[in-house]
Amino acid sequence: MTGLKIGEEIYDDNRIPYVPKYTCNVAVQYRHPLGIFGRIEMQRFDDFYHDIANTQKEDAYELVNTRLGYEWEHFDIYFWAKNLFDEEYVTTMFDMGGGDWYGNPSDPRTFGVMLTGRF
Repeated sequence: MTGLKIGEEIYDDNRIPYVPKYTCNVAVQYRHPLGIFGRIEMQRFDDFYHDIANTQKEDAYELVNTRLGYEWEHFDIYFWAKNLFDEEYVTTMFDMGGGDWYGNPSDPRTFGVMLTGRF
């Protein structure tokens, strides 16, 4: 017999949990000779399932991240944003038994400043 069988359940045609069919990452970056720097990127994750039975589905979603700043010879400063449009999704889900599922929510939109140094 081929395929995956657990107990009496057969999961031959099911997708692997937490594995989207497709993912992609597209980015545009600009670096000016005077030191101005900018980058924007979009990540897309196709829908996927949280369980082997493929009953708990996470819909496809996109994340947009940005970074703007200035670069010197030895130091840089960047202002960044992750999950710019505050996309909500569930990263993992757990079956607590009795049909109760609990999940970890996505990180919210976050902003920050990054300083780097090169010696």
